[in-house]
Amino acid sequence: MNPYFMPIFISNLFLATMIKTIKDFNPAKIKDLEGLYTYGAYKDGFNLTASLDSKVKADFNQQIVNEIVLWKVNRYVNLADADWLDDFNRLKFIDELDGNQAFVKSILSSMLKTHGIRLPMASTMLRFRNPNVFQIIDVRTFRIIYGEDPRRKKLMDANDDNSIDLYFEYLLILKKTCAEKGIVFSDADRILYQYDIVENKEI
Repeated sequence: MNPYFMPIFISNLFLATMIKTIKDFNPAKIKDLEGLYTYGAYKDGFNLTASLDSKVKADFNQQIVNEIVLWKVNRYVNLADADWLDDFNRLKFIDELDGNQAFVKSILSSMLKTHGIRLPMASTMLRFRNPNVFQIIDVRTFRIIYGEDPRRKKLMDANDDNSIDLYFEYLLILKKTCAEKGIVFSDADRILYQYDIVENKEI
């Protein structure tokens, strides 16, 4: 064996011996595992798993299928206690971010505390609320604007006030970039998303 591959081989062998499989399964743990799963299914007091389980005899429609998809990706957003929703809906009336940053920041701060909402999801909701002021920031659009910028990427993933400040910076840069490149701002996230797919397909 090539000595250069020995550390990798040993590491993989070590991991293989640590991985638990069905051969190691102890039936005595079933009740504990069921309890952990049930507890983990609650998100802000709502249990989407139980809701879907209760519909096993119902005819599936678009809403139920959407809930299943959201359950699978663990992105179900429970708005039962969303005290920010009324303010969020008022955002459709603003014309620009300037002069409204404090208001928007307070809404975003509350949104980011809601289960299932991180900055990419929050910015998506904002974009569909008012596309002339807000655009989506996600891994693809971020890469087109900032390139590989680990510091800013860390800020985007932080899900706190630093994330919000980065988003505001992103919107300002995006607006300037759209003017320079002849992109309609309300279509910017879609154009940049597709541009990243085409030009950075190897990433």
